[in-house]
Amino acid sequence: MNEEDVLSLSGKVWVPLPRISHIIPFGYKISEENDRVLEPVIFELEALEMARKYRKSGFSWRKLARWVTATTGRHISDVGLQKRLESDTRHRRKASTLANWANRAKKALEAAKAHDQRIGNDTSIYDDALRDLIRDVASTPGRRST
Repeated sequence: MNEEDVLSLSGKVWVPLPRISHIIPFGYKISEENDRVLEPVIFELEALEMARKYRKSGFSWRKLARWVTATTGRHISDVGLQKRLESDTRHRRKASTLANWANRAKKALEAAKAHDQRIGNDTSIYDDALRDLIRDVASTPGRRST
């Protein structure tokens, strides 16, 4: 079966990532077209998501690592699995925090623009800043536009 034919069971959209290290994270492989891009291996990423759910149910890291290795055919140690899942959690929290800051900045810009409109000042600077902010937030991977 071709990997593109495998549906995402978790409902997530897996996207290619830029390669920033010599280490290839579990769930990705080097792209055949460009060695600076990591392509998602959907089956491995889905196994990681299942392992995350099993971990919440109380399974040990060692049992989960053996299960992921047996399921995917690619070895991952218990410590490697723990680091991989915990780094994902840190990155998700960071992305969420940054998105919240962007939303607050947008609201502050809109309030400042409304204030300057009331007192008759030029508000064209706010239009440019809001457009840039919305474009940057919308282009963030895994984020919806605000």
